[in-house]
Amino acid sequence: DDAFVTTFDWQEHRGTVLTAAYDSEAVGETVAQCLWENMSSKNSGIRSVHCVGISVGAFAANAMAMEICRRREPAQRDGTPVPYVRLTLLAPFTSRGVTGQSFGPDNFGTTADYAVQFMTKEDPVPTTDTPLPQCIRYDITSSKTRKDFVLPRGESEHCWPLAHYARHGLKVEKARFGGAFVRHGDGIGLERGAVVKVE
Repeated sequence: DDAFVTTFDWQEHRGTVLTAAYDSEAVGETVAQCLWENMSSKNSGIRSVHCVGISVGAFAANAMAMEICRRREPAQRDGTPVPYVRLTLLAPFTSRGVTGQSFGPDNFGTTADYAVQFMTKEDPVPTTDTPLPQCIRYDITSSKTRKDFVLPRGESEHCWPLAHYARHGLKVEKARFGGAFVRHGDGIGLERGAVVKVE
């Protein structure tokens, strides 16, 4: 595969618990802007972008996806090739500040071509099992693979969606979709809001 993978550790920009979601969004928008400008200036031919967010990083991943989708609209109208945008949220924290309890359900995945959520009901972090109607919801609470997973010292079930996706989710997606750019309801991809209980 011709893939370029970059991980952004934005911990130093996280701020406080009350501002983390906003700080995360600013990081996502900035990364999207840099990526878009790089794609435009170098005629890079990037065909797809996969934004993956873990916990409060879901705000960064969603903001990145939204910003790329916003920027590609004018180019699409001109017939310029634009990247396919995929969003994967792992144990996503969905509350934005004190008053934004419904932010995640109202916003996560709305612009991405394909959006998924991996969650477990055993996660002790609040709001991470909140249904996201614009995403496919993979409930991995009772999956067989969980029995073989040993929590790292000092960790909680909050890390299980990341471990599951890294160990199993990517392989399943590759086997199912291959290199196809699936979209919700295209006959290959599942509809938004679909719930899959992983056994």
